[in-house]
Amino acid sequence: IARMADPNDMTRVYAWPLQEEQELIGHSVRYTYYLDGGQPYLSDITYWFDADKMNPMYTIRFDYITKSASLTSYRTQFEITTWKLLRSISLIVWWKTIRGYDFTYDDPDNPISHLTSIAEAAENMSLPSVDFSYGEGQYSHLIHAIDNNRGWIAHFSYSPSTQYVTHSG
Repeated sequence: IARMADPNDMTRVYAWPLQEEQELIGHSVRYTYYLDGGQPYLSDITYWFDADKMNPMYTIRFDYITKSASLTSYRTQFEITTWKLLRSISLIVWWKTIRGYDFTYDDPDNPISHLTSIAEAAENMSLPSVDFSYGEGQYSHLIHAIDNNRGWIAHFSYSPSTQYVTHSG
């Protein structure tokens, strides 16, 4: 059962991710997860257009890499450790992979990694990647530019939204 829970006490549940949707006419969507350290990772989204769920028409498959350094959060009131980064997404139609997306990171072993590119392949054709660059210094976690490698580049700039003032001004 997919749930974000305390790895030391699975009865302490923080979130229950969506697992299935069912339409009145029999179509359904199933979301499959695997758990790693109390963290659910989406592994498949499967679409059926027959009520008996024998022949999935579409499957979207998610594949991950394991980092050597983790990111830990206590937002859930217990420790949740993230060891995974999305490596690829595949679209499968009637058991044949027709499209794929591969993700590249600047330093996948850093606890906070930046997505640097998404490469797309369709059938036997590779499309230009979409590349991401990031700011420097205090803005190193913010996207600076997105380049689709087809002649379009979007540049981003940021203004401080909060200013901190000490007691002395």
